[in-house]
Order: sequence, then C-alpha cells, then structure tokens
Amino acid sequence: VAYRFFTAFRLFHLDVQYRSLDTIHSENLSLLRTSDPTVYPFTRALLSQYKKLRSSDVLSDPLWLIAPVVVLFNQLRHAINLEALKMFSKAAGFPILCWRNSLHGTNAALLTS
Repeated sequence: VAYRFFTAFRLFHLDVQYRSLDTIHSENLSLLRTSDPTVYPFTRALLSQYKKLRSSDVLSDPLWLIAPVVVLFNQLRHAINLEALKMFSKAAGFPILCWRNSLHGTNAALLTS
C-alpha cells in the first residue's frame, strides 16, 4: 500500500514567483529556492534587507492576524495556532472548549495533525 502511495507522488518545481511586485524581494525568493541541502540561503545580508516586524505593525493592520506563517517545527506551529485561537476567541466572544482525556479510535485519528 505504501509503495503505491509513494509512486503516485508528483514533483512540482516552484521556480516562478507570481505574487511579489517587489523586485528585490523577488530576487531574494529566487535565492531561497535551492534543492542543495548544503546551502543555507538565510544570510545576514539577506535578512538585513527586511525590517523587523513590530507589535505596532500587527496592531495597525488586522490582516496580520490571519496571515499565513511558515515554521520549521510542529511544536512552534501549535504554539502559534494556540495564540491565534485565543485572540480569535476573545475578539469573537466564543469560548475555547478542550478536553483532558485522550481521544481514542477512528474519530481521534481524524483530529490529530
């Protein structure tokens, strides 16, 4: 079963950037597109071209609250999602429901990430 699953994979080369209208940013994105695992493209020179995001930036533009965030680890993704959930719950006036007992069975598998 696993063999059939993996043979159905298709490789997509994401080598064209359509969203950015900023020339410098588009060039930086092309530098980040490497399949060589020995290359670490995040250099000080590259990062110095971007300003650090401040709390006031986020507060002044509500779209930051729903902006996609890319992270390297699931633990960090879960922490960010929890904070986003708390902010949404507070803003919308909804409670956050959770349970202490571990879920089991088919339905539990559907809820894991």
